[in-house]
Amino acid sequence: MKLMIDLDGTMYHGTKIIESAYEFMKEAQRRNIDVLFLTNNATRTQIQAAEHMLKMGYENIQPEQFYTSAMASADEVKRLSDKRRAYMIGELGLKEALIQNGFELVDHDADFVFVGLDRNATYRDYSLAFRQLHQGAVLVGTNSDTVLLSEEGVNVGNGSI
Repeated sequence: MKLMIDLDGTMYHGTKIIESAYEFMKEAQRRNIDVLFLTNNATRTQIQAAEHMLKMGYENIQPEQFYTSAMASADEVKRLSDKRRAYMIGELGLKEALIQNGFELVDHDADFVFVGLDRNATYRDYSLAFRQLHQGAVLVGTNSDTVLLSEEGVNVGNGSI
């Protein structure tokens, strides 16, 4: 048996563990039930996602238990096309997923523009992305959520971009 479990709002809220989820995980681990965590958060690598949960108090969590929307986006485009030139707006999770799937990260003549949440993106970054799209690159969004909930309140989500 393998369980697929969402993360934010299911296992934790931001940086706060959900106690019933913690107990559930302890029981799943006790029974040796495989768990795959699915997330539409494209910012984190598998290692970062595991560290995030471990820091909150979860135990025996391994990086290979995570599958992110960045990984899914890169996997799907790789499956559908043999083109591998990509411009990206995103954080380390997206960059790692693209590189692991053989994409060459470029600032011009891209085949695809991958857009994930990037809390440090600039006007220049979005302008370069727009230029690539205007020249025929295909837009690939890693997450369509228009809002991102945080401890401070509602923030702009990747889908708004």
